[in-house]
Amino acid sequence: MHQIQSLPRVSHLLISLSLLLFSLFTLTVSKQCNLYDKNILLELKTQLGNPSTLVQHWNPNTDCCTDWQGSFIRGDGEGHVTMLVLGVDDDVSGPIPSIIGQLYFLQALELWNKNISGSIPHAICNLTRLEFLAIQSTSMSRPIPNCLGRLTNLVQLEIILNHLIMGPIPDSLGNLTKVVSFQLYRNNLLWDSTRTYPWFILPIIDSPVQSRRVSACSNRKTPAARLAWEPVHWADSQIGRTGQYKLYGFIEQQVQWGTLVIGWPKQDVGISKFEQEYVQVELPMGLRRLDINHNMIHGSLPKQWGQLPLYNIDVCGPIPTGRRLKRFDPPLFSHNKCLCGLPLPPCNLSESTMEHNHFNMTPHHLRISLSVLLFSLIFTLTISKQCNPYDENTLLELKTHLGNPATLVQYWTPTTDCCRNWASGINCDYLGHVTSLTLGLVDDVSGPIPPIIGELLFHRDLEFWKTNISGPIPYALCNLTRLEQLSIRETSMSGPIPHCLGRLTNLTELDIALNDRITGPIPDTLAHLTNLHVLQPPANKLSGQIPYSLHQMRSLQWFNVESNQISGSIPASLPLIPNLTVIIMDNNKLSGLIPDTFGSFQNPITLDLHGNRLSGPLPNAYLMDFSSNGLVRDPSFLFGRNKTFALTINLSNNRFEFDLSKVEFPAGLRDLNISHNMIYGSLPKQLGQLPLRSIDVSYNQLCGPIPTGRRLKRFSPMYFSNNKCLCGLPLPPCNLCLLFLSTFFTPSLSAELCNPDDKRTLLAIKQSFGNPYLLASWTNDADCCTDWYQVECDSTTHRITSLTIFSGQLSGEIPAAVGDLPYLQTLVLRKLSNLTGQIPDAIAKLKNLKMVRLSWTNLSGPVPSFFSQLKNLDYLDLSFNQLSGSIPPSLSELPNLQTLHLDRNQLTGSIPESFGSFMRSDFYIYLSHNRLSGPIPSTLGRVGFTLIDFSRNQLTGDASFLFGKNKGLQQLDLSRNLLEFNMTNLEFDSSLISIDVNHNKIYGSIPASLAGLPQLQFLNVSYNRLCGPIPTGGQLNRFDQYSYFHNRCLCGTPLPPCNTFSISFVYVIAAAMAIPSRASLLTFSLLLLTSLTLSHSAVVCNPNDKKVLLQIRNHFNSVGFFGSWDPKTDCCNWNDIVCNDADHPGRVTTFSVGYSNDVVGQIPPIIGDLPYLTYLELTYLPNLTGSIPQTITKLTRLQVLDLTSNHLSGPIPEFLSQMKSLQQVHLSSNSFSGPIPASLSLLPHLIQLDLSKNKLTGSIPESFGSFKAGLDLQVFENLLSGSIPRSLGQANLTNLDVTANRFTGDASFLFARDKALVTIALRLNKFKFDFTNVDLPQFLAVLDIAHNHIYGSLPKRLGQLPLSYIDVSYNHLCGPIPTGRRLKRLVPDRFAHNKCLCGLPLPPCKK
Repeated sequence: MHQIQSLPRVSHLLISLSLLLFSLFTLTVSKQCNLYDKNILLELKTQLGNPSTLVQHWNPNTDCCTDWQGSFIRGDGEGHVTMLVLGVDDDVSGPIPSIIGQLYFLQALELWNKNISGSIPHAICNLTRLEFLAIQSTSMSRPIPNCLGRLTNLVQLEIILNHLIMGPIPDSLGNLTKVVSFQLYRNNLLWDSTRTYPWFILPIIDSPVQSRRVSACSNRKTPAARLAWEPVHWADSQIGRTGQYKLYGFIEQQVQWGTLVIGWPKQDVGISKFEQEYVQVELPMGLRRLDINHNMIHGSLPKQWGQLPLYNIDVCGPIPTGRRLKRFDPPLFSHNKCLCGLPLPPCNLSESTMEHNHFNMTPHHLRISLSVLLFSLIFTLTISKQCNPYDENTLLELKTHLGNPATLVQYWTPTTDCCRNWASGINCDYLGHVTSLTLGLVDDVSGPIPPIIGELLFHRDLEFWKTNISGPIPYALCNLTRLEQLSIRETSMSGPIPHCLGRLTNLTELDIALNDRITGPIPDTLAHLTNLHVLQPPANKLSGQIPYSLHQMRSLQWFNVESNQISGSIPASLPLIPNLTVIIMDNNKLSGLIPDTFGSFQNPITLDLHGNRLSGPLPNAYLMDFSSNGLVRDPSFLFGRNKTFALTINLSNNRFEFDLSKVEFPAGLRDLNISHNMIYGSLPKQLGQLPLRSIDVSYNQLCGPIPTGRRLKRFSPMYFSNNKCLCGLPLPPCNLCLLFLSTFFTPSLSAELCNPDDKRTLLAIKQSFGNPYLLASWTNDADCCTDWYQVECDSTTHRITSLTIFSGQLSGEIPAAVGDLPYLQTLVLRKLSNLTGQIPDAIAKLKNLKMVRLSWTNLSGPVPSFFSQLKNLDYLDLSFNQLSGSIPPSLSELPNLQTLHLDRNQLTGSIPESFGSFMRSDFYIYLSHNRLSGPIPSTLGRVGFTLIDFSRNQLTGDASFLFGKNKGLQQLDLSRNLLEFNMTNLEFDSSLISIDVNHNKIYGSIPASLAGLPQLQFLNVSYNRLCGPIPTGGQLNRFDQYSYFHNRCLCGTPLPPCNTFSISFVYVIAAAMAIPSRASLLTFSLLLLTSLTLSHSAVVCNPNDKKVLLQIRNHFNSVGFFGSWDPKTDCCNWNDIVCNDADHPGRVTTFSVGYSNDVVGQIPPIIGDLPYLTYLELTYLPNLTGSIPQTITKLTRLQVLDLTSNHLSGPIPEFLSQMKSLQQVHLSSNSFSGPIPASLSLLPHLIQLDLSKNKLTGSIPESFGSFKAGLDLQVFENLLSGSIPRSLGQANLTNLDVTANRFTGDASFLFARDKALVTIALRLNKFKFDFTNVDLPQFLAVLDIAHNHIYGSLPKRLGQLPLSYIDVSYNHLCGPIPTGRRLKRLVPDRFAHNKCLCGLPLPPCKK
C-alpha cells in the first residue's frame, strides 16, 4: 500500500499516462504543423534556455505535430497545436515565458516539473480555448492569477503540490461554470477570513449563480465559510491548519446530490489535520454523501444529520436517530473518540472521557485518471481502443484477490490488451475504460468478490453468472454509479441485498436470481432506482415484505420475486407504476386480499401469484396464474369474449365456485386450467372452437357432454376426469338417463359423508408431513368429502378416490399410510421440491389406482417393479425426480397403461424388450433426459405409439422401424442420441405433427414424402450425416436452415443451392453408406455405375492412402472404434471412409469420424498425406484435443472441413486461407481462442463458416466485406466485442448469427431489401441503432434482435415478410406492431420488454 506522500505522484502519473495513451491512439488524418505555432514553440524553447531534450527533438526541419518528442504535443486537423505537456519527460526549468500565451488553439496544458519556477504567467489567461489546465509538483510561487477566471471553457483545473503558490483563492474562479474537477490541494494557499468569499463551485451544481456570499469571521457561532463540494479537495491546504479559524458553516440554498470531502483519505493522518467543532454545523438538506474521515474534528454530531437523505457517511456523543443513519455499516462511524448508538453499540455516558485513539484506515477514495473522462469531452476524434492502465491494474489485482483462477491467468496477462484480448466479457469504451465484465460464465472464478471491484468506476454492465463465487454481495459495488445492468445469477453468494444499491440510479436492469443463499428483505432504497426497467430477484431466500415504496420506480416494467419466502400482503401501490406489465410473485408466503387497486392497471398485465395464501378479487391480465391459493367465490368476470388479451388463465387448486355454463371465453385463449375447484354447470359449446394448446377442467363438479371440436378430442381424458358427470370424447359416451339422475337427484350433504377410516388415514398423512399449511383445511371437525382440499370422494360410497397435493411447502418422505386408502384411484404429489426418499412399497396395496403422478420432486431410488401389480393403472408419471437404476420390464404387464413418464431422471441400462407388448393403440411414452444406452428394441415397432420421446440419452443403432404408414404416430423425438440408420426410404404416418432427430448419425437423404405431411409443424434433422437436395413443397417450406444445417451435404432451400456434380457425388456417398459393412464390392460398384458422373465397375484402395489410414488408426490406438479398418481388407470398404474420385479410382475422398469417446489425442499431422481428400469430418469427439496441424494445408482439394464439437484449442490458424478449394469450414463448439483471422476472406469459394461456441475475441475482420459467394456466417456464443465493420454490409451473406457476444454500436447497415439474407440473429449483444427505417431483406425468414439497445419503431414491411421466426423483445422499441397475419399469431413474449410497443399480439395502442 502506498504511503500518503506517494499518492499524488501516482495519481498524476496516471493522468499523464492517460494523456500519453490519448495521444498515441487518437485516429487522426495526416497533418502538418501550423507554421505560426511551430515558430512560437521554437521561440519558447529558446526562452526556456534551450533545454537539451527540446534541442534534441524540437527540430525546425521536422513536423511538430508528428515528430517532436520530449514533451507531449498534439495538433488538430489543421496543424494547430492543441495539447502541450512540459516537464514530464524533459529537463525544462526556470520560469515559463509569456510567449506561451500565443498558442491560441491550445486546449490542454500541463506543467509538471519541480524545476519550473517563477509565477503562473498571466499570459496563460489568453488561452481561452483551454479545457484542461494542470500545474503540479512545480516550484512556482506567488498567488493564483485572478485572470484565470477568463478561461470559461475549463473543464478540469488542477493546481496541486506546488508548495510555494500562496495567497487567497481568486474570486474570479466563480466564473468557471463548466469545471467538473477542481483540485487545489497541497499548496500554500491562505484562508482569508476577513473578506466575503465567493463559492465558485456552487455554479457548477446549481446555475444560474445566486447570491452565495457569507461573511467569514473567527466567532465559532457565526458561519465561517461555505462548505466545499466534490470534486473540490480542500485537504492539506492552509485551511484550518493553525486552528485560528474553524471551518464550519451552512449552505443558504439546498443543493441536491452534493458530496462533502474534507481530509485526504489515506493512512497518514499527521498532515494538515482539520480541527472542527461540529455541534453547530448545518448541512444542506440535499446532501447525499459525507466524508470527513481522518481529521481532528471534535464535538458531537448535529441532530439535523438524522433527517438528511445520506447514502454514505464516514465521520463524542450519541449518533442522531434517523432511519437513514441506522442502516449504514458500523465501520463508517468507527475509530472515533466516543460515538455510540445505532449502528454502533448503545451509549454509555462514562465512555465520553476516553482518550482518542488513532488508527490507519484502508483508503476508499483514490481518485483516478479523471483526465481520460475529460478528454472524451475535449476531443471528439475516434480513437483506437486500448486498455486504461488503471483499470488494467485493478483487474490484475482483482485476479490476484480471486486466487488467480486458471482461466484468468491464461487470458488476463499484463502483456496483452484487456480491451481486446482478455476473456470474461470485458468491454471498453473508446477511451479504454472497462465498461463491462462477466465473471463465471466461461471461467473458473470462485470465492468472495474483493472490494477492489468498486474501483472500476466506468462500469456499465456487471455480471456474476453460473459460478462458485461466494461471500456477501460486496458493498463496493455501490461505488459503480455508472452501472446500467447488474446481474448476480446462479452463484453461491450469501447474505442480504445491500441497501446501498439504491445509489446506482443509472441501473435499468437488476437481476439477482437463483442464488439460494441470498437472504433478507428487499431493500426499500431500491425505490430510488427510477430508471430501472427490470427488477428480478427470483429463486433466492428473500424474506420480509414487498416494500410499498416500489411505486416510485416509474420506469419499472418487469417485477419478478418468485420462489422466495416473502410474506405479508401485496402492496396496493403497484398499479401506480405506469409501465408495469409483468408481475411474478408465485411460490412465496404472501397472504391476505389481492388489493382492489389491481383492477386499475393501466396496461394488461402478466400476473402470476400461484403458490401463496391469497384471497379476494382478480384483475384483468393476459397471463393470469392464481393457482394453489385459497381464493374463493366467483371469478367468472375474468372471462369474456371481448377480453382478447387473456391468453392463459390458471385458476387451479383454489376454492372457486361458480356456474361455467354461460361463461364466454376470450377468443384468443390458448391455455385454460380450472382444475381442483368446485366449479359446476356444463362446458360452454364455444370451448370447442378455441385455439387451445392445453386444457384442464378435472376435479370439479361439471356435468354434461364435452363440446365437439377437433382440438378437444386430442386431449387426454385425464384433463376432463373426476367431475360429476362429464361425458363424450375423449371420455366415454354420454348416457342421458344417468345425466338426468346426476343433475336432479344429488344426495343430501347435511350429515358427514367422510368415511372415518379414510379420515383417520388422511390425518396421519398430514401429521407425517409435519402438519403443513398446505393441508390446513384437513381438520378433525370438518367433513373430508365436502370441506377438505386436495381430496375427492366417490359420490356413492364416499370413500376417498383422489389425493392431489400440488405445489406448496411440504417436506419429508411419502408416508406408508398412503397405502391405507383402498379406494384411491388418483394419487398426485407434484412440484414438491422437498419431498424426498424412495417411493414406498405401501402404494402396491392401492389396487384401484388409475393415475399416479409423482413428479417434480426429489424422490430417489429405483423405479419400483410393484407398479406392474396395479392393473388398473392407465397413467404413470415419475418425471423430474432423481430416480436411478434400470427400467423394470414388468411395466409392460400393465394392460391399461396409456401414458408413461420416466423422463428427467438418472435411469441407466436399455429400454426393455418387453415394451413391445404394450396393448394400447394410443400410447404416450417419455424416456428423455436419462442415461439410457444400447439399441432401441425392434419390438417397439409393433406398438401404436401416439408420442415417443427418447431424446437426450445414449441410444444407438437403428430406429427406422418406429416410422411407417398407418401407425398413428404424431410426435417423435429421438434427438441427441447416437442412432445410426438410413433415412432415404422411410415412410411416414399422415398424422405426424413433429419430428426431431437432431444430433445423431442418421445418413441417406430426406424422403420427398415428408413434403406431403399435411399436419407437420416441426422438423429438425440437423447435426446428422444426411445428403442430397432438400425436398420442397407442403409444410417443408416453413422450416428454416436450423432444421437442416450441420449435415454432410444437404443442399437446396433454405440451405445453399445444389450443383450437378455435388448431387451425383452426394447420392453415391449416401448409397454407399446405406450398404452394410458385409455387402459385396459388386453392389457398391453397381451403385457407382448409376451415378451421373462416376462410372467405374470396381474400386481398389490406393496403398499409400491405406498406409496413412492405418497410421491414423495406430495414432488414436482405438481398436474398438476402428474395428473395420483391417489391413487385409479394402480401405474403401472401411467404415467412415469413401473413395469416389472418378479420375483417380481408389483414392480416399471422404474421411468421416465422429461420435465417440474412444478417439483420444490430437489430430495426427499425417492426415495431410491424403491428397485427394475433399471431405474431412472429425466431430463430437470430446477427447480430441490440441490444435489444427499445419500439414492440413497439403489437402489442396479439401472442400469441407468439419471439426465440430471437439475439445480443440489454440488460435484459428491463418494457414487455412491457403486451402483455396474450401467451401465449408465448421469449427464450432471447441475452445478456440484469439481473433478471427482476416485472411479467411481470401477463400474464394467459402459459403459456410461456423466459428460459434468458442472463446474467440476481437471483432469480425474488416476484410469479411469481400465475401461475394453467399456466405453463411455463424459466430454466436463467443467473446467477440466492438462494432461490426461497416464493410460487412457489402458482403453477400445468406445467414448471419452473432448471438451472445459483446458487439456494440450500429448494425443497421446489415439490412437492405436486395440482400439475400434469410437469417439475421443479433440477439444478446449491445447493439444500439434506430430500427425505424431499416429496409428488411425480401426473403428474410428469421429475425432475432432480442436483448439489445435497439430503438425506434418496427418497419411496416415487417408484416409482409415470410417470417418463420421473430424476436424483438428486450429492446427500446416503440410504436404499433405492423399488421400482418404472421405477426398476429406470434406469442406476446417475442415483442415484450420494449419501451412502448403496442398492437396485436400485445395490448392495443393508446389513442
